[in-house]
Amino acid sequence: MAIVERKGDIGEQVIIWSYRALTALLLVRATTLPHLVEQITEQDANPVATALVAAQRSLELADEYARRKYPDVWDYVQAYWLLGAAHRVNGNMEESDRHLTEAITRCRTINLVLFEVDILLELARLRLATGKRDEASKLADEALEITERCGYVLQGADVHLFLAQLALADDDRQKALFHAREARRLATCDVRVTQERYPYPSLREAAPTGILLRVASPIGEGCVTLA
Repeated sequence: MAIVERKGDIGEQVIIWSYRALTALLLVRATTLPHLVEQITEQDANPVATALVAAQRSLELADEYARRKYPDVWDYVQAYWLLGAAHRVNGNMEESDRHLTEAITRCRTINLVLFEVDILLELARLRLATGKRDEASKLADEALEITERCGYVLQGADVHLFLAQLALADDDRQKALFHAREARRLATCDVRVTQERYPYPSLREAAPTGILLRVASPIGEGCVTLA
């Protein structure tokens, strides 16, 4: 960050702050795994607050870049998505809805499918948090269709995890087990490719697939394999 600030490169700063926001949001999700809490706390004592600060800064810098050069639609879509997600984990549901709606609108205006799944899934999480379970399920199904059509492996795993959690909440263990297995399969497929370049086993440890499998399966699959 210090290097790009000295260079005055606003575009690079947008990317870095977006990455910080995304990292913090992933840490927030990983805090549901007891064996990672201490490790996460060492990295960031308050990832919920960090996510909001970083996402807000990303949007501010996207505005600055637009004033100096031109509006970068990718930067805006990503910033609004991350800001919406950050507001949700901070409990600001109305602000979350406003920013996520802006993100999906801008995304679809130019058919930027790359971010559409993440935004739809975040909207699904928001709807579930506000008691709109059926709408959350429809949004997740829509996101899953895109991942299958476009071959988005990690995003597909993420959507299957969400659908597994919905099924568990409905006490539909068979459906939960199906989605958890699919999430594990997709995550494992991606990890095998990724590890050839980035051999960090700790990334796999953050995946909640094994916990869902352990809960959904009568034979406790997750106790054996955590993808």
